[in-house]
Amino acid sequence: MIVVGAAMTLSVLVTAGCTKADPAPPASPSSTQPPETKIERETRLAFEAAEKAYRTNWAEVGRLSMAGGVSQPTKVLTATSTGEYIKATMADLKSFQEEAVRVSGPGSIGWVKPDAFKQTQLTLKACEDYRGVKLIGKHGQTAQPDNAGTRVYIQHITATLHKGQWKLSDYASEQVKSCH
Repeated sequence: MIVVGAAMTLSVLVTAGCTKADPAPPASPSSTQPPETKIERETRLAFEAAEKAYRTNWAEVGRLSMAGGVSQPTKVLTATSTGEYIKATMADLKSFQEEAVRVSGPGSIGWVKPDAFKQTQLTLKACEDYRGVKLIGKHGQTAQPDNAGTRVYIQHITATLHKGQWKLSDYASEQVKSCH
């Protein structure tokens, strides 16, 4: 009897799994994209590393700007930037310190996009929005320069492969109305 009961239970379980209410699982979709080539992978990884350096650098500059600037570059700045990029960054951070001003926040990054790529150099485009950021003096007063404009910029950033690491090395800014 136990054998018959077990056989019946097995029969019920097997037939229950084959009803129309439980359709067969769909076939796995096949990829319509060809596999990534070696150069495509190299390019993608380079842009990802450069974007990471940009975002890390941008966050550090924001932190230092909110703290009132610095006179020497931090380890994060030297790890992520070089050349004209770090020179311009440090000029701004030194002026904040010398003028005893800080900013109310870091602003925001609207987007970052890959642009051009060469083996040891690439360019990124980024949109930075500083409309909500205020300059704050040492006595807490807020000030905005008369020529502040829209305070939204498209940054054309050059990154260079430096000892196996992508570092921001130069930039050009273009003032725009918005990041859209």
